[in-house]
Amino acid sequence: MIELDVDISKYEILRYKGEKSRCAYIMLSCDNCGKLHKVKVMRKKAVVAKRNLCFYCANHSKEHSESSVKSNLGRVVSRETREKISKSCKGKKIRQEVLYKWHLANKGRRATEEQRKAASERMKGVDISKFIEVARIANIGRKHTDDWKDRQSQLISESWKDPIIRERRLKAHSLAVKTPSFIEKNRQNMINYWANLSQEDKDTYIKRIVTKANAKPNTIELKLQSIINKVCPNQYEYTGDGKVIINGVCPDFTNINGQKKAIELFGDYFHNPNKYKGKLSWHRTEEGRVQILAEYGYKCLVLWEKEVRKDEDVVVQKLLAFNNS
Repeated sequence: MIELDVDISKYEILRYKGEKSRCAYIMLSCDNCGKLHKVKVMRKKAVVAKRNLCFYCANHSKEHSESSVKSNLGRVVSRETREKISKSCKGKKIRQEVLYKWHLANKGRRATEEQRKAASERMKGVDISKFIEVARIANIGRKHTDDWKDRQSQLISESWKDPIIRERRLKAHSLAVKTPSFIEKNRQNMINYWANLSQEDKDTYIKRIVTKANAKPNTIELKLQSIINKVCPNQYEYTGDGKVIINGVCPDFTNINGQKKAIELFGDYFHNPNKYKGKLSWHRTEEGRVQILAEYGYKCLVLWEKEVRKDEDVVVQKLLAFNNS
């Protein structure tokens, strides 16, 4: 026990169990928060265990936390004890004050590498689907306020500025997107989402993606554009940047004089089934593209990259025949 340098004659001496009790105390201000708390009086001296702190500050100080960690290090809690704690906590709601105090206590704290590894080892093999389902059911019908949403958005944006957090999140994401289960789940979600869209919504969706990509004509497309302008001046414009979407496809060049005609420039890498790595989608084939545009009354001329690069005369003949048809 430590004696405080306090003149107890200036304070009212109180007793725990009436006037005759030998357990006396006085009310002093906490050195940390300033709140009044009980301080024991022994031999006409105010005494404390370590520091003049109230109950809350004493139990939430750094020294107390470190001693608690040391005393509980390596301690294994039995299953029965865990179940008792779980039952006693069911149905109880944590007060907002307590949550805010926890938030302040943990603000800015980062788990050490050892703590993260230990947590990772504990979670290996644990089926978290039950916890996710419980959280989902608990949040059914719950609506967040606009203030809450703005606050969460701001917190997440601020956290991304931390280089350590940013690196950890990007690493976790890169590992997650490579798992077969994640890829398959995303594929199924996209199939279901796409199946429920109307053709107009599909065209709008594709147009938004292509426009955001800020697509511009590449070298070979610029060469074909110059040939088209010579052979068919003021009749076709470049629309590969998302200006025109027809039946879910974006033609490279489209007629601007009222004729339903489109010109596509195909490269071997994305459109040749003999050279494409993987299964080539039907809409990327020459036959598929012509048929898709034909459903909306469009005529389509497909030119290949190798023709534009090496045989300009053949390209000119094809353009003249297509434009005059």
